[in-house]
Amino acid sequence: MWGAVHSLWTYRTGGPGTDYCFDVVQTPEGNFLAVGFRDTIDADVHMYLHCVNDQGDSLWSRVIYNPGGSSASQVEVVDDVGYAIGGQLGGSDPRFPDFYLVRTDLYGNVLWARSYGTTLIEHCWAMRRLSDGGYILTGIALNEAGHWDISVVRTEPDPLVVHDINSTSTLTFALSQNYPNPFNSTTTLSYSLARPDLIELSVFDLLGRRVAVLSEGQQTAGDHNLQWNASAFPSGVYLVRLTAETKQETKKVILLK
Repeated sequence: MWGAVHSLWTYRTGGPGTDYCFDVVQTPEGNFLAVGFRDTIDADVHMYLHCVNDQGDSLWSRVIYNPGGSSASQVEVVDDVGYAIGGQLGGSDPRFPDFYLVRTDLYGNVLWARSYGTTLIEHCWAMRRLSDGGYILTGIALNEAGHWDISVVRTEPDPLVVHDINSTSTLTFALSQNYPNPFNSTTTLSYSLARPDLIELSVFDLLGRRVAVLSEGQQTAGDHNLQWNASAFPSGVYLVRLTAETKQETKKVILLK
């Protein structure tokens, strides 16, 4: 007999009302983003995002408020720079929801949102990103006879994603400011490479001593994200340095416990 799969950790969170989670995805940093909806004091439910790290510790949460309420059914990572979330939107009359598609950055901040509705009531249960950069949403729709039909909506390509493989690359060598900063124990570091390169991403104290090597070796061109768990380090100011063969960038980060 095969052995049982045991849990590594359990995490529970909730507001004063009812919270639901319908999907979860692993983030580019190795964390986990759960989506669903949360009851709020205005008597509506609203799309809810909650991110935890790989140890089950809460990192951040977002409630996306809309008139008439909204909820999330499915989430996907988009090119390691954000998320696409499918669900439904109550709109001006919460009794007649529409399909709802939301694009956010890596921290749940809304970049754009769009609803799709043609009948009295539509519920979106699934969403997928397509190879052309668009999205397809599916669920059920109430017809004029009072019966439920299958409903499928396909969108045009995402305006925030570049799809022309022949276009000139705009990638640069850059180290972004960590987020959050100041931070308590864990922070996210992002950098980009204009071409494949041999790099080192290290942390130094103010005396110039290297205290951690976060990443090193040959890496591909494009955007990269990782998380620094500084729980073993004392509070203070540190310098994060990205070094390639011919370039170097440094950012000051503040650890507060």
